[in-house]
Amino acid sequence: MLTYQHQQPLKDAPVRTVIAEVVAKHPSWGNRLVFGWIRDQGHDYSECTVHRVYRQSGYAAQWRYAHTCRMARSQTIRLLPTVCLREVWISRMASNKACS
Repeated sequence: MLTYQHQQPLKDAPVRTVIAEVVAKHPSWGNRLVFGWIRDQGHDYSECTVHRVYRQSGYAAQWRYAHTCRMARSQTIRLLPTVCLREVWISRMASNKACS
């Protein structure tokens, strides 16, 4: 089965150039900051267009990393079973009566 991906080169060309300029100046910015900066400069592009072009240009892929700070299952904290307050109160009353 043949499929065709719709491409919008004419419509996305100005957005690509603006995003490339912003990413060149601020390489650590994500798509939300880039979109905000583009809006502040007076461009009228929607957020989903900026996000799509940002992702298709390959800028979003450079920030993916492996999670290295996760704890192993053997290191996770195991919670002890909780005791009902009523049981504690009854046991204290029983121990007080036994002592007297």
